[in-house]
Amino acid sequence: MKIKEVLFLVSIFITGLSTASFSQKNSYQIEISFDNSVSDLLYLSIIDDYTKHTPESSIVDSVFVTGERVVFKGQLDYPTGGRLFFKNSDGLFTFTFLNDSYRMVMHTDSMWKTKIISGPDDLLEVEKYREASAPLFEKMNQAYKDFQNAEEIGNDTMMDNYSMLNKSYVREIDQLTGSFIQNHPDSFVSLLMFREFSQQLGIEERREYFSDLTNKNKTHPLGQRLYFELFQKDALTAEGSPAIPFLLSDAHDIFYELDDFKGKYLLMFFWATWCDRCINQFIPYRELFYKSQDKPFEIVSVSVEHEQQTWLHYLETHDLPWINLYDGKDENGWRLFEYYDNQAIPFNVLIGKDGKIVKLNVPFSELEEMLNN
Repeated sequence: MKIKEVLFLVSIFITGLSTASFSQKNSYQIEISFDNSVSDLLYLSIIDDYTKHTPESSIVDSVFVTGERVVFKGQLDYPTGGRLFFKNSDGLFTFTFLNDSYRMVMHTDSMWKTKIISGPDDLLEVEKYREASAPLFEKMNQAYKDFQNAEEIGNDTMMDNYSMLNKSYVREIDQLTGSFIQNHPDSFVSLLMFREFSQQLGIEERREYFSDLTNKNKTHPLGQRLYFELFQKDALTAEGSPAIPFLLSDAHDIFYELDDFKGKYLLMFFWATWCDRCINQFIPYRELFYKSQDKPFEIVSVSVEHEQQTWLHYLETHDLPWINLYDGKDENGWRLFEYYDNQAIPFNVLIGKDGKIVKLNVPFSELEEMLNN
């Protein structure tokens, strides 16, 4: 794994974590004061659907900050993760979101330094985790900067050294995260912690940590998703397995299903308007599309956009010549993307003429070679 990938996966550090049981109050109240004066729109969003990779996903409230204090009030259906972020500033603050009362002091320049002054129980245990992991994150980030400097001057030896150093810090953070889960198997925050594991941590180790959780956590909606990802997804999406059936609509409410593409190779790629890497891939996808006009090969884009209207507006203002579908939720409340990957976009899956999975995340070079042959 490249060092940049490692850094991305572990840098979404859940700050302000707090443990608590699922027994909650009837509503939440979040009182926020600020260390500096600020004039901006502050959003409160939830981490409820892990196909949504932007802070703007699942916004539940907003308030324009002009004074020294703001308050959010409302009610949650069940415990989840929360995010606070400004419209016109970088950074965000992530916390365990329960129907409870919170008091926070927000650092407007470095939001990750925001402090929860009071909130749900057992804050002390979470603070111990933060104190232990914060220096490791600093060292990891420094190793990444050193790696970048070595890359600029073309020193391969230094790049390898800093890459190994970075990965060692990642392993230590994974170990701390795993220890927290083992020590707090009944805490909802342990479910959120699974999203903090890097991809360096093997599937068997993740499964062992999952087995340490209580049944209450395992049966939580997030726990059920984790179970699928850890124990079922690999078999379901293995090469040679039947592709996952779908029924998705285009911008004109015309529905398409897997059987509509029988007898053709089907390349489905998942994207969103906020994903620059996805947009950049439209250029080679266009080349593939026009090269494949006389071949049994179909390209279909599937948007994982949170707001369908955003996707529709993009289609109105951009020429995407292939079939464009929106990834709505099925009867289980899941998106097609969640069954296949649920980690990062851009992502694609190649399905054979027989309706079976050929490969996930196929490089363009392989797709071009397949078309040429």
